Amino acid sequence: PLIDAGRVRGARAVEVLRQRFDRLETTGCRVRPTRGTDERWTVRVWLEGGRAGVAVGPSRDGLVDAALALAAVAPLSAHAGPADRFAPIGGSLGLDDRRHATIEEADRNEFLLLAERSLNHGSVQLRHLRYQEVRECRSLMSTREVELSGAATTYTLDAVAGSGSLQLG
Repeated sequence: PLIDAGRVRGARAVEVLRQRFDRLETTGCRVRPTRGTDERWTVRVWLEGGRAGVAVGPSRDGLVDAALALAAVAPLSAHAGPADRFAPIGGSLGLDDRRHATIEEADRNEFLLLAERSLNHGSVQLRHLRYQEVRECRSLMSTREVELSGAATTYTLDAVAGSGSLQLG
């Protein structure tokens, strides 16, 4: 729909990137995780003469009009436009953990307890522990018949431990 909307409004070419971020985060070992989902949309349009405009937002609403307005005042560029159609490579720029869907809360808790035990050693005590996982799914479409999708999973563990007034992390 966004590509068609851009073409109907006068764009010579349109490119749409949709990113969805599924997040899970917990602070501490015995706290239930919070979950959330965010989206980011990027719409690029090119007008005749190579004028380009880009609009980014958390939803797709109004992005085509915003990108067209920016393109209308952009400088001319004879070579501007989306990438030509190409054979996509398997995979994506990030690494997708195929196990992600099968990881259960008990698995995460076991990992966090192991981290807590490892950091609580002798006079060194854990002061802060934060675990986050983000699964990003990307979809790219353009008027040049490019349609790609990919996913990446990122796991982050932040810890602060210390002894007395000495703090590490």
